Amino acid sequence: MKSSLGLEAKLPVLDLLKEAIVLLWEKRNIVIPMFLPVIFVLATIDFISEVYFSPVVTDDAQVVEVDPIVEAGQSMKQLGMSLIAMLFSILMATAAHRFTLLPSDQWHANGLHRWGKNEWRYLGRAVVIGFIAGIAALVPFFIGAATGSQEGMAIGDTIGGLIAMYLFGRLSITLPEVAIGKQGDLKRAWALSEGNGTRMVIVVLLIPIAMIIPAAILYWLESHLATYFALLVVYVGSLISVTILSLSYQFLIDFYEPESLTTEVLSEKLEQPAEKEGESGRFDA
Repeated sequence: MKSSLGLEAKLPVLDLLKEAIVLLWEKRNIVIPMFLPVIFVLATIDFISEVYFSPVVTDDAQVVEVDPIVEAGQSMKQLGMSLIAMLFSILMATAAHRFTLLPSDQWHANGLHRWGKNEWRYLGRAVVIGFIAGIAALVPFFIGAATGSQEGMAIGDTIGGLIAMYLFGRLSITLPEVAIGKQGDLKRAWALSEGNGTRMVIVVLLIPIAMIIPAAILYWLESHLATYFALLVVYVGSLISVTILSLSYQFLIDFYEPESLTTEVLSEKLEQPAEKEGESGRFDA
């Protein structure tokens, strides 16, 4: 995609990371009551799953053999808890996107808000993106497996993984749009992220992975308290990552479609009283 002047946007990833952190910090009096409850809920769900429903029982750091039926039951419980956590994660994500991109009167009062149409669409879009990325990754995987050599399989796995990351990164730019209730398809997401594939991989995948590193260090302490704190760190990092994705979407929209943003803002001003300074959720990227 190119602007009306024939220019192509280049996402300033590090600037967006800094702006996401600054935004959340400067609005911490709003962010903490809005997102801390859902972060605690998510951390608690994962903690229960990790500590009480782990399929491998340990005793004094030694692995204890368990009955296959019991292990299967524990695995099913973990899967159920993971699905519940996923639903709460979507609630947090849609609330974060709206907080970053919309005026304050359109924010959700809390990350634990009512599940609605936008959440279903967000879930469906994320599943479709994951499916496309997974299917694309299988092609080089099977080609590598067909060679019958370990080297061929390794090369196929690597290429497949890179393709999946690239597709997932580029198509994820549509998620903030879905969260704020706008209609946007994957073709539009592909066009909007054109020329920023590597940058979107950094925004969507590499930055979140980097934020998990402190949590991984806490996991090594093998303490229940450290494990719970590590999960809190993971979800705080997730909130920052979602905010960066929102700012990336806003940056590209501001660059390629400034007229649509202007129309939207003018419409809001005609329909509502003027907002006081600092009340708008928009953050210039």
